[in-house]
Parts: sequence; C-alpha cells; structure tokens
Amino acid sequence: MENLITGSFITTSDLMCLWHKLDVVSCGKKTALAQKAILSGFFRNAAKKDPQEGYRTLVDQQVVYIHPSSALFNRQPDWVVYHELVMTTKEYMREVTTIDPRWLVEFAPKFFKFGDPTKLSRAKKSMRIEPLFNKYEEKDSWRISRAPKKFHVKVTF
Repeated sequence: MENLITGSFITTSDLMCLWHKLDVVSCGKKTALAQKAILSGFFRNAAKKDPQEGYRTLVDQQVVYIHPSSALFNRQPDWVVYHELVMTTKEYMREVTTIDPRWLVEFAPKFFKFGDPTKLSRAKKSMRIEPLFNKYEEKDSWRISRAPKKFHVKVTF
C-alpha cells in the first residue's frame, strides 16, 4: 500500500477503497447506469448541440464547448451533461458524458418537461428562414409566383 500512496495517479476515492478494503465494481457495458447517476446530480449542467456553434446550456442558453482534452471532443454528441465550466479562450465543459434527453424529464420532472410538438415558443416563431438564391439573379427569382408565366395555347383539330 505504501508504494500505491506514493504514486501520483492514485485518487482520493481509490485510497478510500484501499483503506476500507472495498472492491471497485465495474458497470461493464452498462454505461447508461453511470450516466443516469451523473445526470441525476448534475441535471442543471445539461447542454444541447447547437447547429451553428458548440453547445448551448439548457438553463441559460450560454454557448459552451467540449474541452479538447475530453474523449468526447471529436465525437460531438447531441446531448451532454458536464461537471464544470472552465474559461480559457472559450467557455469549456469538463468531465462530460453523453445523455439521452428523455432522462432529463425522468430525473428532474420539476425542472424539465416534454414540450408540445404542435406549439412553438415565441423565440422559434420569431425566427425567419431566408431561402437560398442565386447571387446572379434577382432576389425573389426562386419564387414560383415570380416565375415567368407560360401561356398555354389551345389547339383544336
């Protein structure tokens, strides 16, 4: 045990397990159990992938990013929960794990609820999507209503 204590890679929880002679039990491939346990305590730190830039925290819509040292940095999952935010050149999430968004309602029903898919929020209603157009043509040339009308000639024999 003396050799283990001198190693810098030993954490406090590892030492507690050794001290109390507790076995560390792996969850194996059932990682969802560990993810749900983390989410149940850190549900306020949930974030959703933003199509334009990084992630948006669910609580205050703050733009955040997965820290480059994270194993999830190159994977960029749609939904995550994090332990802490660190400000360097950007606001980075550290200790990140993926989550299923349905778990938010399951573990924090007083904080999250399922939205009505038939209703849009005021912010979503105010968004307007502009269609793409050819920069060499007029602005509304893509519209069918602006297309030149074709005349149909009726011919009888």
